[in-house]
Amino acid sequence: TLQVEHVHVDEHPGPQRDCQLSLRLHPAVHGDPPLVVRGAGVGFVDATYDALVHHFAGEYRSLTSLVFTGFLVRAKMETGTRSPGTDAEVEVTVQVRTRHGRDFWFTARDRSTLNAGVSAVVQVVEHFVNAERAYLLLHKALSDATRRDRGDLVDAFRGQMAQLVTCGQYEHLARRARPR
Repeated sequence: TLQVEHVHVDEHPGPQRDCQLSLRLHPAVHGDPPLVVRGAGVGFVDATYDALVHHFAGEYRSLTSLVFTGFLVRAKMETGTRSPGTDAEVEVTVQVRTRHGRDFWFTARDRSTLNAGVSAVVQVVEHFVNAERAYLLLHKALSDATRRDRGDLVDAFRGQMAQLVTCGQYEHLARRARPR
């Protein structure tokens, strides 16, 4: 899990629509140092995804095959404590589609639209990174179960791997996971 510690945005509205973004993320694993990623895009959602993909896509290729197909911002006005309601929570939902045509939705809430949007995009990346990690672990377990002639485990691991394949493209992982 990555916790967003700091977001810095430098955006220039107008015809160029240039947005530069820097994120400081803290891994949930105790003792790991914070991670700083930078990206650019048309707006903060585009720049956030750009930053995370540039950092993670070398190892987690499924990130490059995702397509954002929806972005919804909904104000939760009843959560506001000030008279004008400008401090109300917002709920940002991001929809992505895999190359297999499967849709996934990720939702984050915050009193800041920027923070909620960034958090939802971080959830997207976390999900697909974790799915690739799980696939690699299952591939290793499958190899071990096959070597030990454990048909019951082989069937279970293959079923779990088949479910993960609907999340992304993992053909390259099978090659990477093979012992040399």
